[in-house]
Amino acid sequence: MVLKDTQVLIGQVLLGSPEPAAWIMLPETSPAYPLGDDVELGYAFGQAYWGQGFALEACRAVIAYVFEDLGLSRLVNSVDCRNPRSIRLMCTPTGTVSWVC
Repeated sequence: MVLKDTQVLIGQVLLGSPEPAAWIMLPETSPAYPLGDDVELGYAFGQAYWGQGFALEACRAVIAYVFEDLGLSRLVNSVDCRNPRSIRLMCTPTGTVSWVC
């Protein structure tokens, strides 16, 4: 994810298999597409960009894409339970996001 005005990289939001180290965004042309029943959402942002709504905006867009465009009914996410902002990101009315600490 980059800032519109400066094109500075500030973070990333990824979809992939909940398997460790399988963080990839699958294009529709990938042989592994469509994604399976369990899809994990991952995100990481530079600390300078925390608390500014960037992760919220990006995650909401990806969550909407998963439920509305891909038609999936479940999304999983692993969060650090000491990070209330990450927990709030996963509380969405659009579908079922299961998260674990």
